[in-house]
Amino acid sequence: MPTVVIKYVFQNYVYIWSSRLKESSVPVDTNGGAGLLKQILSELLMNTGVTTAALVGRDGFVIDVATTTSLDRDALGALGSSSINYFENDNTLMESSKLRQLTLEYLNGAIILTPVTREEFLMILTDSTDNLGELTYRIVNNMPRVAAVM
Repeated sequence: MPTVVIKYVFQNYVYIWSSRLKESSVPVDTNGGAGLLKQILSELLMNTGVTTAALVGRDGFVIDVATTTSLDRDALGALGSSSINYFENDNTLMESSKLRQLTLEYLNGAIILTPVTREEFLMILTDSTDNLGELTYRIVNNMPRVAAVM
């Protein structure tokens, strides 16, 4: 995992830089768990290729989202919940254990779905398939932080 250097804090934003992350600003938590969740999602956006990080309920409700692009929140929630619910229900046919992570890889990006709790999952959209292994590792390492905020 890269070493993150905090440059300075200004107007509730921490400006950070790392050789393996894009330079960016991350909101400082000033209003409890909601701010902390937004901060975690924003940190995931700093990974190369990540365009959207969202926490979505199993019912398709988008709890919070951080994105660099404009997108339809309802479509995002519907796609994520239908995909994860299908593959979790289908795992009984495969006689496998609980779903740990689901990656849908396309030519120009990927969708990564990772269950956080029984009711929520993390949804990451990328515009590149480079470094998906490193990204999935970072997602798994952030799951306890996301679960603690819930």
